[in-house]
Amino acid sequence: MSQTVVIILIVIAVLVLGLIAFLIIRRQRYVRALRGRGWTFESRPSLESALDHHAPPFGLGFVRKVDEAISGQTAGGVQAQPDGSAARAG
Repeated sequence: MSQTVVIILIVIAVLVLGLIAFLIIRRQRYVRALRGRGWTFESRPSLESALDHHAPPFGLGFVRKVDEAISGQTAGGVQAQPDGSAARAG
């Protein structure tokens, strides 16, 4: 292999590793900011926590799955829960 090809491969590898590190750090800062507000972050919530969010119009025309759930108290003092109990209580 020529020296130019090796340098290009090293640059590409460094860029890919930098992108991966950036995405990991960004995710950690996001979760830390949520927890800093006193909210709960679940990276793998149960399906039941999102079933209320599949009612129309939220689920129409899309294939959706449960990815993350965030619960806690809003700045106005309203309890926000992924099971939708805050919406039913109001």
